[in-house]
Amino acid sequence: MFTFSFKKKADLYYEYRDVDREFYRKYIEDFLPKEIFDIHVHFGLPEHFYPVSRKRKLEDWALGVGYTLSVEAAFSAYGELFPGKKVEILGFPFPIKEVKLDEINRYICCYINKGKIKGLMATHPDWSYEKVKEELQNNNFLGIKPYPDLVTKMKGADVPIFTFLPHSHLRAVDELGKIVLLHLPRKERLKDKDNIREIKEIRQKYFQVKLILPHIGRSFCPFFAREGLRYFRNDPGVFFDMSAVLNPEVYKIALNEIGPDRLLYGTDLPITFMRGMREWHGEKYVNFTSGNYVWNTNRKSPEEEAKYTLFVYEEIKACRQGVESVGLGEEAAQSIFFNNAQKLLEQ
Repeated sequence: MFTFSFKKKADLYYEYRDVDREFYRKYIEDFLPKEIFDIHVHFGLPEHFYPVSRKRKLEDWALGVGYTLSVEAAFSAYGELFPGKKVEILGFPFPIKEVKLDEINRYICCYINKGKIKGLMATHPDWSYEKVKEELQNNNFLGIKPYPDLVTKMKGADVPIFTFLPHSHLRAVDELGKIVLLHLPRKERLKDKDNIREIKEIRQKYFQVKLILPHIGRSFCPFFAREGLRYFRNDPGVFFDMSAVLNPEVYKIALNEIGPDRLLYGTDLPITFMRGMREWHGEKYVNFTSGNYVWNTNRKSPEEEAKYTLFVYEEIKACRQGVESVGLGEEAAQSIFFNNAQKLLEQ
């Protein structure tokens, strides 16, 4: 755990501006607890990836924003983003097709063993049960981060969970009582009936697995949260991280359906270094940014873009609006931003 109070400039995807300082003072500073646990950070250096094509960046906006971040740069960024706060991190690779899994996992492991971060291991579906279990036992990983991109070229593709998260991997994690951070496939996300069925199968067969569904089950729009969260209302063993969720209504639905004790703060850095805002239209969302990304052709006026802050800040503001809309306050924020992660990861 570290306290950040310095203002070292990090070589990152953002420039900290006056608009960010004002946004932080107005919407964030008095809402955040003194201790923060960021449970969703992607680490990796450029040499840990094969080249990512322009086509891929056009198909997946997140890849166009950035997929590399050093541990040192992340800590430096926190000093600027959250001055004076104590921060802990659960980090893991960005497990895209172009990643060099063994190399990037070793990089994460190095910082775990130094005591600077906690971490998850990215896995390939072709790995054996023996490899997964041995790596988890020998390298102090708290669990695994499987990802559908390793088996399909389509984001949100109609691919079964067990295609990229094999039962043999779940068995290894279950025997060790560790974490699975499960990015849901399929276009229907949290409300998809096959996803729901397969999540429930995981819960029934592998009850010692600590299951976290990031992005509130990819509920970036209220539609998916409204239709999907009710299926997990009575299962206290399924947790949800809020990374990159910017819609206040999603938080309101989540707090009403599952309460504050199963929500976990996560940033999804480096992606949420992006400066901009988001609009929602039914089942779809639209990102607006002033960033010089290959896909950024849908722009607002220069006057509007000048008001943009960082997605990482917009996420916290949205959470605050959701918390306050259901009549909760400081105690809920303490749970979401620190206590829940600390309890889950130290069990």
